Amino acid sequence: MGSYYYSCWYFNLGRNQVFPEIQKSETVKEAYVPLEPAHVIAFRELEKLKNEELWQKGEIKRYYTILTDILRQYLGKQIQSVLT
Repeated sequence: MGSYYYSCWYFNLGRNQVFPEIQKSETVKEAYVPLEPAHVIAFRELEKLKNEELWQKGEIKRYYTILTDILRQYLGKQIQSVLT
């Protein structure tokens, strides 16, 4: 039993010398930053889209493309928050 632990220790010691990037690095604690709710982000993006006035400039396809992307991102974040 003792030789098993010695071989494991020796293997790990040798591996860490051959592959130094495998060695454990110091853990860095990051400050927790709460994410904005999905509806806040969506309203901000919709307001930005409204201010661009793409539909008045005749860029209707681009307007609906951006609108669809905003809706897709909103729904994706809502579903993700429900699943977690």
